[in-house]
Amino acid sequence: MCLKQTIDTQKQAVATFKATIEAAVNVRKAAIDAAILTFRQSVDQLITARRLAVDATISAFKNAKITAVEKAKADYATGVDSKTVHETFRTDIKTAQDKFKNDRQAIEKLWDFFEPVRIAQRQAVDKAIADFKTILEKARQDLKAAFEMK
Repeated sequence: MCLKQTIDTQKQAVATFKATIEAAVNVRKAAIDAAILTFRQSVDQLITARRLAVDATISAFKNAKITAVEKAKADYATGVDSKTVHETFRTDIKTAQDKFKNDRQAIEKLWDFFEPVRIAQRQAVDKAIADFKTILEKARQDLKAAFEMK
């Protein structure tokens, strides 16, 4: 009778071990998938924000150039001194170029927001793996205890 009870206890321990491991694998997979999804969504948002900022910067630069050209044409048409028109035009273009350069540098700083997103994703994955290892080790110890002869 004692042998039958031991075998039943061991079978139950194996079934519990199997169920625990399957649940832990599912939890780990779900946590990693969620971390990856969050990471991808954050990167997509950063890319979209960067793309919009680049488009706006290019558009502003083009508009500033068009405005400078139109202003120069209007000044020539109204008889403003050509030297003054030329200097004003050069100043306007230089200002537009400087603004474009500064805006472009600001856009590149958007990637500074990428590093915290990457770190958060890495931490979430590492936590999921550590939690899985902890559960696995406890399940292994419980199974080992069930098979030890007393």
